[in-house]
Amino acid sequence: MPSFVTALGDRRFDLALAYLPFGDQAAWDVVDARADRVVQVLTSAYAAPDGPRPPLPDRPRLILGWHPTGRWHTPEEVSAAALELAFSGDDAVLGVTRPWGDRPA
Repeated sequence: MPSFVTALGDRRFDLALAYLPFGDQAAWDVVDARADRVVQVLTSAYAAPDGPRPPLPDRPRLILGWHPTGRWHTPEEVSAAALELAFSGDDAVLGVTRPWGDRPA
């Protein structure tokens, strides 16, 4: 993780839209410490029946479900939903997460 911290330098941010699907807790903690507002953009695994706990329990979360037509969401759809949460402060699911067996491949 030193390269992640090195890349950030001493920067602070008003807002972080954080999508770190392979980031460990330490990476999430660095983002949280550097930003006034954080929106966690989390994979659909967080909506799974036995899914992981969110890395930052007290920060808004956007769970990336899938489009009801059976496709994943576009980057534009994800970005718009994440920005909406940045200003509402609520948790949300983009699309659907049930039935779990209907997830796109």
